[in-house]
Amino acid sequence: MKTKKTVAKSHFKKIIYNTFAQTFSRAIVLLISLLTTSVLTRKLGVDGWGNYVFLTSFILLLVSVSDWGTQIIGVREISQAKSKLIKSQIIASVFRLRFFLALVCFVVGALAILGLPVFNSLLLPSLVGLLVVLLLSFDTNFEIVFQALLRMDLKGILDIGYSLLLLGFSLFALLSGWGLLGVIGSWFAARLVIVFAGWALASRLEILTGKSKKEYVFKIFKESLPTGALLLMFTAYDRGVDTFFLKYFWGEAEVGYYGLSYKIYGNLVIPAYFLANSLLPILSKKDSQFSGLFKKGLVLAGLGSILLVLTAYFFAPLVVGLLGGNQFAASGPLLRILVFSIPFAYLNHILGYSLIALGRQVTSLKIGALGLVWNLALNFIYIPQFAATAAGWITISTEGVIFIAYLLAFWLGSKNKLS
Repeated sequence: MKTKKTVAKSHFKKIIYNTFAQTFSRAIVLLISLLTTSVLTRKLGVDGWGNYVFLTSFILLLVSVSDWGTQIIGVREISQAKSKLIKSQIIASVFRLRFFLALVCFVVGALAILGLPVFNSLLLPSLVGLLVVLLLSFDTNFEIVFQALLRMDLKGILDIGYSLLLLGFSLFALLSGWGLLGVIGSWFAARLVIVFAGWALASRLEILTGKSKKEYVFKIFKESLPTGALLLMFTAYDRGVDTFFLKYFWGEAEVGYYGLSYKIYGNLVIPAYFLANSLLPILSKKDSQFSGLFKKGLVLAGLGSILLVLTAYFFAPLVVGLLGGNQFAASGPLLRILVFSIPFAYLNHILGYSLIALGRQVTSLKIGALGLVWNLALNFIYIPQFAATAAGWITISTEGVIFIAYLLAFWLGSKNKLS
């Protein structure tokens, strides 16, 4: 019979393995992504890259809405299920709900693209990019399965394949003179191939055999409501708000400078997402191992983030120069500002996912609302005066406010669970 100590050790090994698998694959993906970014920035130029960042930010905002927290809640519910049959039924129910949400967002996105003047010069690339909303919804379905079953190594394989395909398709499109439309088309084509590959890998786990049940669909939707609103708020201030403000007040070039620095920053934050992803299925069981794993997660996130800040600050100008060349020199100082947000972002991932594992989505929603209001207000006041520099400092302050709010939430409401 396994002792609590043995179980805890086994859980921690699974967390480390899945985090390592994701980080290792992400390291390869990052190298390919940096090469892709270098190709795109140099071929599209500052204005073209700015339009690319603006368009992809809009599409990813729609993807966040279509997800509406179903990924996190789905993983939690699958992890808590006691039998393989129930797990398969929950998976089928999650897939059904997510498909409906993706269709709704696809229609809303089409109306926005056709109705808003800001998309007039980007109409065809925008409509092609809109198809990615559906593909990313399918792709995330398989990620839910891999995450819940602690097989994120399979997700890593798909990520590497996608990155290689995107690079290859984009190179072909740009060399053929198709410009931004070709790049967005490459995004769609690469995702389409990966959706089929994801289905093949997930099918081998023999867990996609269940039928959806209305009670599971409604339960997951209900549980996802606060989490979805939270993720939408996060995506708004992480990808949308500052980009829209910069484009409106300063134009494509400023979006391009900030977009390159933020893309690098975003890649530096991803290991925190991997660690939180690995923790979520086990923390969701809410057993006696919660406290120890939660504290270890915070320690790993804290130490890793400090090392990243020191390294990234030193190498920021070099990395920007390698990726974009001299035309993106303004992105270097912006990246040096953004790196100071990394410790807050890392710890916020662990704290936020832990609250969701405890079923406290409403608390997370309130914290997200606070962060969004803070971010919107400061962007409105300072971006018209100080452009992308203000956006960088506002990102730091937003993550800091959220971190303080998370600490208060745990101190006030979760002391018994974490003692």
